[in-house]
Amino acid sequence: MRLEFKHDEDLHVLEVKQDGDGYRVSVDGDQQDLEVLALNRGELDLRLGSRRYRAYVASRGDERYVFIDGRVFTFRVPVAEDTDSDAGQVNPLVASKMPGTVVKLLVEVGQRVETGDGLLIMESMKMESEIAAPLDGTVVGIHVTAGQTVGLEVPLVDLEPAETS
Repeated sequence: MRLEFKHDEDLHVLEVKQDGDGYRVSVDGDQQDLEVLALNRGELDLRLGSRRYRAYVASRGDERYVFIDGRVFTFRVPVAEDTDSDAGQVNPLVASKMPGTVVKLLVEVGQRVETGDGLLIMESMKMESEIAAPLDGTVVGIHVTAGQTVGLEVPLVDLEPAETS
């Protein structure tokens, strides 16, 4: 997953890749290991390198606000510019379009999917809906579990777009 964030008015690039039970994060090319020790609604207990952090997360629209170590970071998924090579590119982060409960996961990390394939089933207002892949690609991250209640615009699944020839 690739995100952008602002810190002291400077724009930075954050890349996160699942690595075994943890994650490998890169900020502007500097890589470190990240382990999620505990996850509660809106709250994370993290280990980055040898340091532990408590982080609080809130969302509004396509932005995520992370309060950590006395600072607030604003994250957003970068939007591809309209160029010939990026034409038709879809955001690889699949987020919830309404509050609800995750009923069932239909994919796992590493699985290839095609546009329209089911990723998970959500229940909202007593109706079940299948959340479909918006593009061809590979599942590189799953942010929810079956039975989890999520709010609006909560990240559900990360996809890495398939290479086009």
